[in-house]
Amino acid sequence: MDYNIKKELNKIRTGFLKVKKEIKDLKKEKKLLEKISNKENLDIDRLKKEIEFLKKVIYNIQTSNEVIIKEEKKEIIGNRVSLKVHYSSCPFAKKISPEHMVLFPTLKEAKKKGYSECICITQKN
Repeated sequence: MDYNIKKELNKIRTGFLKVKKEIKDLKKEKKLLEKISNKENLDIDRLKKEIEFLKKVIYNIQTSNEVIIKEEKKEIIGNRVSLKVHYSSCPFAKKISPEHMVLFPTLKEAKKKGYSECICITQKN
């Protein structure tokens, strides 16, 4: 073979081997990136699940706190004119004028003084 042809074939072969090595390196890099991407996706899915769980926990805590607060705030309010007692959350209790309002520590105390229960109390007991 002619020396120039051999030289050109060698250049082509060397170039081909370089391209082949670059393709191999790119495939390795692609696999690594896919692995990282899959791990990140798994981490994101896990984090999303944890966030949803925590949202439920927070909702349950808020709901529990609201129930506790409502139970703690069940003040007994009496009306001196009608001689009825109401929970503070009762719409009728909110209409009692300050001069007709009397607060009781317990329902039992109100009954001792001759007050009768509003429907807001009888329906909740």
